[in-house]
Amino acid sequence: MEVTVQHQLGAAEAKQRIGKLAADLKSRYPEQAGDLRENWQGDRCQVTGSVMGFSLDYSLQVTDTSATVAGTLPWMARPMEGKITAAITDALTNALKS
Repeated sequence: MEVTVQHQLGAAEAKQRIGKLAADLKSRYPEQAGDLRENWQGDRCQVTGSVMGFSLDYSLQVTDTSATVAGTLPWMARPMEGKITAAITDALTNALKS
């Protein structure tokens, strides 16, 4: 699965907003997303943990004009791939609005 969202914020501002988005998700849904961990190395982040019982291992790449989330869905979550992709796209789009 790969989702790319374009933005006009620059990499630093986009990373800050994505960090706020992650913190908000963890605080709003501690039972479902409280285990998520982010490890930033420059403009690349490795996201690991579990959400709703599914193990996650995704990469997030931020540039001056886009943010891309890439990873493999657990096989049990694949029937929900369309909804998951749409939810990630919506969350990133809203977070990265100018």
